[in-house]
Amino acid sequence: MKVALIQCPVWGTREPPLGIVQLSACLKAKGFFAKSFDFSNFLYKNRASGVNTLWAWEQCMYWYDSKWVEDFFKDYSNIVSGYMKDIIGYNPDIAGFSVSASTYQSSRFFSILLKAALPDIKIVFGGPAFVNMEYIETSFNETAVDYIIPGETDELFPRLVKQIDNKEAIDDCPGLYFKIENTVKYTGDYELPENLDKLPYMDFTDLKLADYDDPLHVAIMSSRGCVWKCAYCST
Repeated sequence: MKVALIQCPVWGTREPPLGIVQLSACLKAKGFFAKSFDFSNFLYKNRASGVNTLWAWEQCMYWYDSKWVEDFFKDYSNIVSGYMKDIIGYNPDIAGFSVSASTYQSSRFFSILLKAALPDIKIVFGGPAFVNMEYIETSFNETAVDYIIPGETDELFPRLVKQIDNKEAIDDCPGLYFKIENTVKYTGDYELPENLDKLPYMDFTDLKLADYDDPLHVAIMSSRGCVWKCAYCST
């Protein structure tokens, strides 16, 4: 069972995305093959002159615009298809997308293209976008997603992969949204990992630090969550 972990734009270019490298480690610790694909940074490194500033904070809002992202995928289809060949060559059974508000539109179009190329692949969305419940219904209507994990995925995603691999009933796996007969189903809440120190260390082996803007450092995640819940916070 092979899993591709995909980061679509727009995302930071200073360092590798921590979400997919953490999941890569968690999957490998359970005996699965996993590979990280930072599509956002690839586009950044190979950007054309007309879009060379779109990873800057001041212009990243373009990536929130559905029509603009659709046109981007059409205008740069040769670059997109070239990168997708690398993922197809890996021949994954499952593709996991790290989705936030800034990456939703590109994840949407990329997932559709990937499903068209690999019809049997299972596509899983997770990430901070799904704190907003509206993204769950929208994703099932607009994208090629099969399952959505709205919360912590360190232990849950490997469990989902195992159940898919064993052809077990998915509704026995807690913490998932899926759609059946035009109805979105939720499999119920699940226990969060209590001790983050027990999780495997992040797996950076697929992403070269030299490809990022600051190759002299790498970030770590030392805690999660926030007690403040400020109304103006984008995170």
